[in-house]
Amino acid sequence: MDYSAEHHEARASSNTCCAGKKRIREQTDNKNHLNAKKGPKRSRVDEYPEPINPPPELAQRIGPTARPVFVYRKQLVEWDTQKGQNRLFINDRKKLMDFLTEEERRAVEDDKKPGIDLVGIDSMGREYKLHSNKWESLNIAVLNKEWHKIVVANGAKKGDWLHLWAFRRGDADDQLCLYVDFREQP
Repeated sequence: MDYSAEHHEARASSNTCCAGKKRIREQTDNKNHLNAKKGPKRSRVDEYPEPINPPPELAQRIGPTARPVFVYRKQLVEWDTQKGQNRLFINDRKKLMDFLTEEERRAVEDDKKPGIDLVGIDSMGREYKLHSNKWESLNIAVLNKEWHKIVVANGAKKGDWLHLWAFRRGDADDQLCLYVDFREQP
């Protein structure tokens, strides 16, 4: 049987094609096998549980009438601590929004409104002027104004955990405050 050059080329290309498909199938099987061993993907936040009770120093700072509510936790990333950024993105803002009055919520959520001013208080009782609004482009709430000051004053760094507790002062204007609690990575 006399095979033409075209026949040999076609046969060689079909062998290459099949070998390539086999290699792809083996690679896919290996990836599936590795993924099966890992189990469900968990977030770093899931590994560090939400606090049940406010830190003792918070009660000392705010007095017996204020009722702090835990609203947010996050493991800090590089840009949360950089001077040039001077902001904290609040990815999961539901608890914070639930704590706000209807008027405050509208001021934060509506990109045509200026957001809200609030007081940040650290574990030493130092106060900082903070501002919260929503970044429309990312659909995310952000804290800024003196954010970087609070980071520096508390020596916060990438990898540390941040807990935010919201409360209202018992003063005439019912001032919205956030207790900012930094914890080193466990």
